[in-house]
Amino acid sequence: SVPIMMENVSNNAGQGFTIEPDPDAANLSCALVVDSFGQDSGTVCKALIQRGQRTLRELIRDTGLRPSRCQQALLVLIQHNCVLPRQVQHKPHVFEIHTDNEVSYEIQTEQVLHRLRYPRFLLHVRECMSKTHELLVEGLLEHGRLRSHQLFARAAARPYFIEQKKSGLPLDKVFLQLVEGRFVERVPIGYKSYHNNDATGETALLAEGRQTRSPVSLVDTPDFKGSPKRRIEQLQANTMKEVSDVKVQVRSDESRESLKDSMRNTNPNKLVTPMCGIQPTFTTQLLSGEDDALWRVNADEFNRRFRHIACAALVREKVNEAAGHLLLTMLEITRTNEIKVNEERSSPVSEADVLQKLRESDAQVEIESIKRVLEKLTADTSELISCVGENHRGANYCVNMRRIVDLIRIKEVEAVVRERFGGPACRIFRLLLLKRNLEQKQIAEMAMIPVKDTRELLYKLLKAEYVQIQEVARTSDHAPSRTFYLWRVDLLRVVEQVGHELYRTTSNLRARLIHELSQERETLMLLERAQDKIARGGESTVSLTSGQRVNLIRMRTIATRLESSLLRLDELVLIFNFM
Repeated sequence: SVPIMMENVSNNAGQGFTIEPDPDAANLSCALVVDSFGQDSGTVCKALIQRGQRTLRELIRDTGLRPSRCQQALLVLIQHNCVLPRQVQHKPHVFEIHTDNEVSYEIQTEQVLHRLRYPRFLLHVRECMSKTHELLVEGLLEHGRLRSHQLFARAAARPYFIEQKKSGLPLDKVFLQLVEGRFVERVPIGYKSYHNNDATGETALLAEGRQTRSPVSLVDTPDFKGSPKRRIEQLQANTMKEVSDVKVQVRSDESRESLKDSMRNTNPNKLVTPMCGIQPTFTTQLLSGEDDALWRVNADEFNRRFRHIACAALVREKVNEAAGHLLLTMLEITRTNEIKVNEERSSPVSEADVLQKLRESDAQVEIESIKRVLEKLTADTSELISCVGENHRGANYCVNMRRIVDLIRIKEVEAVVRERFGGPACRIFRLLLLKRNLEQKQIAEMAMIPVKDTRELLYKLLKAEYVQIQEVARTSDHAPSRTFYLWRVDLLRVVEQVGHELYRTTSNLRARLIHELSQERETLMLLERAQDKIARGGESTVSLTSGQRVNLIRMRTIATRLESSLLRLDELVLIFNFM
């Protein structure tokens, strides 16, 4: 097999099993991989999703691809953080002395689905920072992972940077701001291994941030020549050298988690490793061009910021503009303390810290008005903000992000029910959310809807899995005349169902967009050739017939609507599946 750069994996990855994603997410992931990297990568992705972790030998057998093509597809997927290599240690038999180690590959479905959110990543960076920051993030999104000098060379060749070179910040300072904002992160060096015969598994983490060179990246094409087989052998030799140099055995789950937390919370300007001690400052390495680590976009940080923006938007709609701005400020203060994307509550923040942060952004802010907004949010029955004690800097507050996200989900589900089944069905859905278990007659009376219409709407909602029915028998024979039938809403199941429907709708919209673009393929190719000639400094004119012009205008209108719908769907996918 081909051991390539291996990453530290999530908590469930070292247990010898994989969690199969839902079919809609799997189909969307395969479609995204085919659209981005080609049919071979899509075939490998589909095999990994259907069969879980597979070795290279098993993948070649499952996909039917030639070994060289299967290896190249794996290299591309690993380069773009879509596949995670892990070492499998087989326990020796009775008469064997050495263990047999293999490398298995696991698909990272979430990383693949993040590709839908790349336009939002770029737009957010441009709005929060500048166009130069966007150029660097765009390079990492395009290549998956790059070294800093490769990223700088790519950005320096762009026309925008050449124009802004004199007035803007140097690229190393811009990149340092991205690192400090956690928009980009080092690609972890390491792997998790497990024994096939051991249910608990034994973890081996590799130290991160070594002074020696990083494992090979696919972007090193000038120094990586030869046939595919020769490139694979060279990559295998380099990677095995890295693995053998810095392996650190961590015997227990507690020590493993403490090491991962220390790596995650380490100041980027002062990297500490168990093997090498304190390294030279990261800033010095970056400015001197000695930084040789691979970097990638930190999608979790973007998802965290999008979550904060969605929470502030709901509070702004529910209370007022000042309350939304205040909540977003509180989340910005406590953002660095969040470890997971879906934290239930923010860390406590004092009233004095909130006032100081608001004064930095607006010097004319009134203290009394801010205190009134805090009291109003704390007293709100929705429990958006909680007061968790006091100290010398005033009262401490924390944001109940889980509660706010639940309110967002309920709002969106109600909108879906109203759109699909009408206003009376939405009234029934809200009633069941509030009252939990109700009989059909009680629902008709409370919702003020005729019994016949109530029955029809309830069974429509039941078919769509938005409500559930529970049978409570008064006798052992379960006779219908002596049985209560209670209707209720299980919000977790509804959220899961809507999440599946969002994936399915996204797949359908992408298929429609691809179909519409394929209808005018010839016209689009003519326009692309003309644009290429203009970009090279030449002149070009394209003559189109009246029919082609009409079809082109129609295609652009449809494509604009479909793309805007995909962006809106991605916001809902983030709310229902990643929060």
